[in-house]
This record gives sequence, structure tokens and C-alpha cells, in this order.
Amino acid sequence: MSPERLRGDGTTEQDDVYAFAMIIYSMLSDVEPFYELTLQSSTTFSRLSATLRIDAPNYQRV
Repeated sequence: MSPERLRGDGTTEQDDVYAFAMIIYSMLSDVEPFYELTLQSSTTFSRLSATLRIDAPNYQRV
């Protein structure tokens, strides 16, 4: 996802070009773009999800 899209700006053709470039980069280099940030955010998500356990509502009663 392009940085402009993350900021909430409108979608443009440049978003598609950015996404295509990221796919080509990862295919040619065999490295995920921004791997360090992805690793850090997944670790943060793991910690948050471990502490914020919310039980799903009982849909049988609905």
C-alpha cells in the first residue's frame, strides 16, 4: 500500500505503480520491502493481541 493511501489521500494511478514496484522488488531481490518494519509491527501486534483477548459474541443467541 502506498504511503499516500495510508495517509488517507485519494487513490491514483501512482498507487498502482507503487504496488507494482514493490512486487517486482520483492521478486527480484527475494527480500520483502521494509522487512524490518514488518517484523517490528508483527511483534507489536503479537504483544497487543496477547494482552487484549476479547471473547467473540455468542451468535447462537442472535
